[in-house]
Amino acid sequence: MNIFKIHRNFLLNKICIIVIILITLLSALVNFASIFSINNEYNWFEGNLSYINYIDNLILFFKLITINLICFIWSNSFNKDIDSYHLLIVGFKHIKYKYVCSKILILIIFTFLLNFTNIFVSSIIAGMCSSWYYFNKIIVDLFVVMFLISIIYGLLSAIISMLINSNYVYLISSGLLV
Repeated sequence: MNIFKIHRNFLLNKICIIVIILITLLSALVNFASIFSINNEYNWFEGNLSYINYIDNLILFFKLITINLICFIWSNSFNKDIDSYHLLIVGFKHIKYKYVCSKILILIIFTFLLNFTNIFVSSIIAGMCSSWYYFNKIIVDLFVVMFLISIIYGLLSAIISMLINSNYVYLISSGLLV
């Protein structure tokens, strides 16, 4: 029995996949709205302001939607009421440490993929729909910072979820985001 497969199957259930698809579609809609709300008639200075405005909108979206989704997924992964398959695995000696470490590793990979997907979709849409967008170090830095912030808030959600066994505990760590 591969513990990584079990974690992956638990994490990627039907509801989670639907929510991820909805968040990705929402990301695409936010990008379209953000791009088309910016004036395309510009000189060099206004083009840089448009680019900064787009990046600010992207950061706001990531902070509000993506990190909240990640907090929800991390807290549900360590909630005792939802995570019932741990009873099948944790009965052996020294397996609890492997169980928690493997679950955190899968969640970190999932967080990386979710952040990468959102940045990739944003870059593709902005590159296709605007003449002022260019992929540079700022986008890479944005991805790295959002990934690290997502990991920090995800771990915070997981710890709070282990301490307080509730389905709505992710709202505490999401509230700290604001």
